[in-house]
Amino acid sequence: MAGRNINSQEKLFLLLETPSEPVFKPKKYKNEEVYIDVPDKYLQGGFKDLKPILTGGIGLRDGRPGKVPSPLSVRGVELPDLSPVLTVPRGRPWSVFYDVDKKAGNALVKMMNTFKNIDDLFSFAALVRDRVNEEMFVYAVMATVFRRPELQASAIKMNNIFELFPDRIIGSDAIAKAKETIKQSTGDEDEETVLEINQEFSALDKNPENRLAYFREDLGVNSHHWHWHLVFPDDEEFKRDRRGEMFFYMHHQIIARYDCERLSNGLPLVRSFHKLDEPIEEAYFSKLTTDNSGKLWGVRPAGMKIQDMELPEPNENYRIMDMEGWRDRIRDAIHRGIARRTDGTEVRLDAKTGIDILGDMIEPALSFSVNPRFYGQLHNKGHVLIGHCHDPTGANKESGGPMTDSMTAMRDPIFYRWHKHIDELFYEFKETLGAYTKDELGFRGITVMDVSVSNGNRITTGWGKSRLNLAQGIDLQGRRNVQAELTHLIHEPFAYRFTVRNDTRAPRRVCFRVFMTPIYDEVGRKLTFRQQTLLAVEMDKFAVTVNAPMVQLDRTSRESSVTIPIERFFRVYERRTANTSDALSNYEMFCGCGWPEHMLVPKGTAEGMQFELIVIATDWSKDEVPVKTTNKPCSRGTSYCGVLDDKYPDKRPMGFPFDRPIEDATTTYEDFTEGLTNIFKREVVVQFKDEVLLNINRL
Repeated sequence: MAGRNINSQEKLFLLLETPSEPVFKPKKYKNEEVYIDVPDKYLQGGFKDLKPILTGGIGLRDGRPGKVPSPLSVRGVELPDLSPVLTVPRGRPWSVFYDVDKKAGNALVKMMNTFKNIDDLFSFAALVRDRVNEEMFVYAVMATVFRRPELQASAIKMNNIFELFPDRIIGSDAIAKAKETIKQSTGDEDEETVLEINQEFSALDKNPENRLAYFREDLGVNSHHWHWHLVFPDDEEFKRDRRGEMFFYMHHQIIARYDCERLSNGLPLVRSFHKLDEPIEEAYFSKLTTDNSGKLWGVRPAGMKIQDMELPEPNENYRIMDMEGWRDRIRDAIHRGIARRTDGTEVRLDAKTGIDILGDMIEPALSFSVNPRFYGQLHNKGHVLIGHCHDPTGANKESGGPMTDSMTAMRDPIFYRWHKHIDELFYEFKETLGAYTKDELGFRGITVMDVSVSNGNRITTGWGKSRLNLAQGIDLQGRRNVQAELTHLIHEPFAYRFTVRNDTRAPRRVCFRVFMTPIYDEVGRKLTFRQQTLLAVEMDKFAVTVNAPMVQLDRTSRESSVTIPIERFFRVYERRTANTSDALSNYEMFCGCGWPEHMLVPKGTAEGMQFELIVIATDWSKDEVPVKTTNKPCSRGTSYCGVLDDKYPDKRPMGFPFDRPIEDATTTYEDFTEGLTNIFKREVVVQFKDEVLLNINRL
């Protein structure tokens, strides 16, 4: 029987499937039907009567007889007091931005981690799955896996978050169509059904902002954001190295990347949402539902304002006055260079750790903020106030909007305006540090002679097609293989070539920091060099040993330190055999945190959009932070996500050298690099072809 051949780790991951359906609903493991055999005494409500129907081989699809599934036994472990995790009702989106949700989620993770034996962990998770909020359960299981070394390497088998909650990425019309198509189908449960998703499902292109729907509503972009908050939790029992600084840098890069995308589409740079009493010009109607409740996410017509909020559920009570007070105190700390701790003592916001302290204050991470009551929750409650501006008191029982959930927030145009304001606060601090000196920027004895990109310094972008299995997350009458075909941006593979001269007569460890920045604004005016530094998108960062006087190095776009492979989002590896030459290793596929590979390059234009590639070589013998082991899980996407269970592998400030202001007398790239041989600039063109370049399903 299949149940005898499934280890506890695999059983744990089976619990994640169809999170809104009963835990004992049959699932497919390889070619066998199995079910989680929770003892009857632990079942809730009418589930006791439903269990024999679903597990007895009948009712698996349209009431027709089916295979009798094999049971996966569950131990009867002693349950702790579950009241701390029952404060979030089932059926509504769970969010790291709500206080009560975050507290309950952390409590559930803590409970899971008390079970040191994996069999007991699986059993506990199985027993509580149908009692707690669905999304919180998935979050807690994934968080537990990321914190347990014995589970990390097997996490490749976990689903992408949107396979489990396809209703957070696929519009309600498409999901309804999927259900209707299955209802009318006469095929068996393994027959493949493919539904093509229209790129314009949330709005028409007559709305200029919807020119960017392919970016904002991209599965990989939103998956990265959700996973980032998963692996950088606000939990005192799991502090990641340089967490606050990473919050700043990862979101700054998102804004820079979005601005490049806006310029690619003839739109101006995103405007900061800093006047909290001004109307929000951008409307947003997500067309999403929560499939388990059928409720639409909250909508925001153009011109709405945020208001003081008194929500009885999830018990969020915050005022605009609170937000303005928190911001004033944060700015006071920035300009004094000192923050006040809860006990009244002071901590300096210096060049080394100040940005990290500030990040935990602004987000905030309540577990790590030096004074959470005094400096408040500016970023998080901005999400919540904006997300509930259509019903701030809950009088109309409306759901929150996409801004209230890290899984959907990046879909909304206001996300980028709000984060532009948060970014301004961080750069207000960076301005107090002054510009880098030539000594800090330089690397004596190393000269970057040339940098080029394959295909004549031209990168081609276009559309790709990939599929998402809807049946992993929602009930489709027993059908296992219902695919939504998504169209997304993609680029043709390319490679860099670096030519480096070493005049030191000794091997040198060199770190190459690769950035790309636009040259012109939306109407063709040349950007100032300072504007370019703020728009610089990190493309890669890697270290090599330069042994010879003259060395030529090649590096492919797939090796980027920023991204994780496209296969991680669309599960292509499941269709590849172990001996396929381009099959990806478990280590490459482990972590969901990382910018999606298919979104590495901005769209560009049909005529060809001009960018500058700026490469800085620095001394890795001074910059390197040794990690405990190499080739460890979650070692891809380190630029935005660090290394799991280890130090951030670079001593330099994140974004160096463009994280600081430039000197007043520096107005051009030539001024910035005067006397420096370790920095090189190359103009590249990004050309968009309005055609499908790759159908990943045919790989």
